[in-house]
Amino acid sequence: MSTNYYWLKEPPPKLLELWKKQTDEEQKNDMNPLIHIGHTAAAGCYCNHCGTTFCLGGSRYVHTGPPKYHDSNGDLKPEYRGKISWENMHSFIEDRNKTVLKACPICGRTTDDEEVIYAYSFSITLDEHYRYLRELLDKGYGDRPLVINEYDEAITVKEMLDTIDGAKYHYQNPGRWS
Repeated sequence: MSTNYYWLKEPPPKLLELWKKQTDEEQKNDMNPLIHIGHTAAAGCYCNHCGTTFCLGGSRYVHTGPPKYHDSNGDLKPEYRGKISWENMHSFIEDRNKTVLKACPICGRTTDDEEVIYAYSFSITLDEHYRYLRELLDKGYGDRPLVINEYDEAITVKEMLDTIDGAKYHYQNPGRWS
């Protein structure tokens, strides 16, 4: 299940001036990149022994459809743009399930093996969120609950960094994420 994470009170100091210039409505918008740190998403089976996904085509297809729908950049091919809808989503998911392997493509381990886990990804909104979390940890604020998730659960700085760093896949941030 996906989970979104937000700053509990206000964004990092480098983003604070921009945030203060926003309207109350903009400041409270859940997807405001100044307060929305990022989100986790289920990413399927992953072999810790080999460091790979069970997704045919590799990690670029973990959160997209089967390779036949996407070009080498992971973008939806022109012939499928606008064609995937709620009405035909079932066949799209069926196709996707055919591309998820039953075992590790390298060593053959299955979900019964302790080296195989159900992985998640983390997509960060802005570099600054990660930098500020690291800075807070370095200053000794690791046990402070400065983050909240979409379920109104308070998260400490250390827990948030553990969540980010524990993800097998990182997205949206070329300077920090793979």
